[in-house]
Amino acid sequence: MTGQTLIERLSGVLADAFERMGFDRALGQVRLSDRPDLGQFQCIGALVAAKQAKRNPREIAEAVAQDVRASGAFDAVSIAGPGFINLSLRDEDLAASLEAARTSGGAGAVARAHEGTVVVDFGGPNVAKPMHVGHLRSSIIGDCLQRLGRLLGYEVVSDIHLGDWGLQMGMLISEMRRRRPDLPYFDASNAGPFPAEEPLSLDDLQDMYPAAAARTKEDPAALEEARAATAELQGGRPGYVALWRHFVAVSRRSLEADFEGLDVRFDLW
Repeated sequence: MTGQTLIERLSGVLADAFERMGFDRALGQVRLSDRPDLGQFQCIGALVAAKQAKRNPREIAEAVAQDVRASGAFDAVSIAGPGFINLSLRDEDLAASLEAARTSGGAGAVARAHEGTVVVDFGGPNVAKPMHVGHLRSSIIGDCLQRLGRLLGYEVVSDIHLGDWGLQMGMLISEMRRRRPDLPYFDASNAGPFPAEEPLSLDDLQDMYPAAAARTKEDPAALEEARAATAELQGGRPGYVALWRHFVAVSRRSLEADFEGLDVRFDLW
């Protein structure tokens, strides 16, 4: 049957057998065997059926096994312990199932209608900093998760969570003010509007951050200045918020090019 996994198809065969014996079809659930030496798959429905019917579980398992053998769906059907039904497929049937998965376009995954939304936050780059090899793991694993979620039918939203409001931004604002004090962003009485064009390039940003980091590490007064700028940014000072938006926009353009090379995309930035 189309639209079913291999486990679901095999469970259907067992469910039919249980139903013919007067039991609930749910008892036919098949799972991967935890004893592969006895079989590739396993069903424990006979144990549950025995409790419900107050009968010998092995007797029920034998009856189900006989029915299943007659279906021809399995290469081997055996009973172990008190009533575990062990099942193995023919090599050609396994090969056919793998080939069907290979050519399905979804590696055999079956989409379902899942309720709710899955949010995947990944990538982890920083404003004003280039990505490095350490970002690959989060980016690739996160992208795999969002693709798998969508393939399986989930509503998935991916978020790179770009937009740090911390001390790093205060350091950049202070460094920018040190280099370009004439810019309108540093006039505390100016509530905007501010220029739409960025007053700096990515190269400027990548030069400014290490310079600012070194300065604040060596000079306590510079660190306090950066902390004060951070507090004003977080407090909503219009010029600093506008400048922060420029930092993010310049960084994003560079990051988008890097992620495009990785074939990784985000719904939210």
